Amino acid sequence: MCYRKGNLPVCPRCHSELVLEMVVPPGSDEPRETYRCPNCGLKMEVLPKHHSISRHGVPGYRPLHDLGEARNYDDAYAVFEGDFGGHIYLTSPVRGIRCDEGTLLSLLGFLDRIAWGDQPEGRAIFYERRETGQGIRGGMGGGRATDDVWLHPEFLSLGLLDDIRSVLAGTADMSTLFPPSVEATVSWIKSGRSNKPRFAWAVVSVLMAAGFVVNWAGWKEPSPKQPKWTDVTAFLDEDANDILLAELAANDAMIGRRIEALVSARDVRGLGGKGTTRCAVFAPCSSLEVTPGTRLTAEEGNVSIITSEPLERLAPAVSGGLTAARLFSSLSGGLQMFLDDATLS
Repeated sequence: MCYRKGNLPVCPRCHSELVLEMVVPPGSDEPRETYRCPNCGLKMEVLPKHHSISRHGVPGYRPLHDLGEARNYDDAYAVFEGDFGGHIYLTSPVRGIRCDEGTLLSLLGFLDRIAWGDQPEGRAIFYERRETGQGIRGGMGGGRATDDVWLHPEFLSLGLLDDIRSVLAGTADMSTLFPPSVEATVSWIKSGRSNKPRFAWAVVSVLMAAGFVVNWAGWKEPSPKQPKWTDVTAFLDEDANDILLAELAANDAMIGRRIEALVSARDVRGLGGKGTTRCAVFAPCSSLEVTPGTRLTAEEGNVSIITSEPLERLAPAVSGGLTAARLFSSLSGGLQMFLDDATLS
């Protein structure tokens, strides 16, 4: 594993601080900048800034220095990635990009905030020459060079593809993407039964706008080796002392199952060991559809149920200044209505 100079100078093996040295590699007469771990001895070449950690040294890798150089090639692609190459967010032919570089960086930060809660040191945009249809090496399944915008399933599951296409094409700016308008958010909540991705984005964007550090995992499928994460893990602050675990459910029967999953996740993982852990189920159905039995289960498990009506009230309240801390403290288990204006201020 190689790290670029300027990225986090910490050993990925033992997390000790790295030392920068000039080392002459075997078979070479010229010294190269190399990170060395004084604790475990691991050595890592310092890459040129425009080289991706994931693809440096891969046969056929053709990196370009920047957007300006990339615009000179019809086969150039922009590759958005985070987690030091561990997650490919987005790829797009450069010939289809009409927005400026500042907008691209804002888009990268937006995607990174959803995926990793905002890790500036681990995210970057790389420009590379690619053949159409070619896979792009990277974590979380990598990416692909296509004739159109390629978007990772994590963001597809939130219904963001068309909005991102518009931003890249220069026909919309980032302010239309996040935070979305209250009107748009409420419309997604109302249509949540038929448009699950947009309902998911309504929930995630409301929490983000309130100030939660949100990790969206609703796109992941469970496996025998890796149990399913909760759909949403929302941290009240960067220190992760107080945590909101949330699941999305379509109807009363699913709400009951999601309550069980949340109680299990809270108790088994012990995610709230440093502070308080609260749990909530978000559902696009009406509060009237939640049966007394499900309400009782939620109260006994101290899990909040937030259906369409209270969620519609949350959207303008967050836009008006409702904070994550205030919302977090108001989650008391059972069916939440948010009828008290004081709660939404």
